[in-house]
This record gives sequence, structure tokens and C-alpha cells, in this order.
Amino acid sequence: MKGKYIEQYKALHKQKRYGISGDSLVENLFSVADKQTTSVLDYGCGQADTGTKLAAMLGTKVLCQYDPAVEGRDSPIKGKYYLCICTDVLEHIPEEELDKVFKDIIKHTDKEVIFVIALREAAQILPNGENAHCTVKPKEWWEDKLKTAFPGVNYIRIYSKPYYTAWFKCSV
Repeated sequence: MKGKYIEQYKALHKQKRYGISGDSLVENLFSVADKQTTSVLDYGCGQADTGTKLAAMLGTKVLCQYDPAVEGRDSPIKGKYYLCICTDVLEHIPEEELDKVFKDIIKHTDKEVIFVIALREAAQILPNGENAHCTVKPKEWWEDKLKTAFPGVNYIRIYSKPYYTAWFKCSV
């Protein structure tokens, strides 16, 4: 998956340990994940081990960690996975590329997707001087956008102050 900012994120990942916020979300992800999950795709995993930790809690060892900006995790996704988690990813995708990303996620997911989307600008600035969160929208906008791609979209109320996020569980 190539995108407008992919080279910026590759440079950022080479500079420092980045894309690890999902690791703090594992307990909440487990609380909303289908306990019958047989495989996990961590889409846009960054340098985190969120998918690995969640898969272990769910009792499955079938896992794919994918991030086009992280060396070693940038191989094309093969197959389909029961559950896809996508934490702190969509806000990094330009609005005009979101539909392409949704199609890719659906192509590789059998049952459900859990999205955790930041609703504010990032503290991180890209090497080109732009904010790392290029698509900052309110919860309602994200919910409407997800409904254009997924047949079932459910907002999940999870308190996430000071890191304001919206959680959605979508069926495919």
C-alpha cells in the first residue's frame, strides 16, 4: 500500500521508536474483541506489539503485523484474518486515500474490524514539517465515513482522556 506520506513515515520510523501507542490499548481491545477470534491482523501496526499481545490474550497464534512504513512489517498481506485491529492509523491517512485503505482492510478481514481513531492533532511532526495526523475529524464524521465502507458500524464508548479517541467495531 503506497500513500502520499509513506516516505515521511518511513523516515520517522528510522529515526526513533514510533507507532507504539496501541500497546496501551490491549486490555480495552480484548474487552471488545470477539472471543471466538481465530486470527488477528494488526493493520498499521507501527513498531508496536499490540496484535501479538492481543492474539495471545485471545488464545490464537495466527497473526499478521502490517505497516507499509516499517521495514520487516511492510510485506503485502496474504490471506484473510478473523479480526483486524487498526489503532491510531486512519488519522494518518489523507482523506482521499481512506476508501482505498478500507477496501484493503475488507479484502483481508473475515469478520470484524476494531478501529481506534485519534480525534486531535498529533504531538509528532513529520520530517516535512506537517502534523503526523493529516485527517483530524470529529467522531461523527468518522462514523459516517466508516458507514460508507462497512455494513455494520458500532461506536464503542471507551474513555481515553487525555488521548481523545473514537472506537468503532465494524463488521465486514
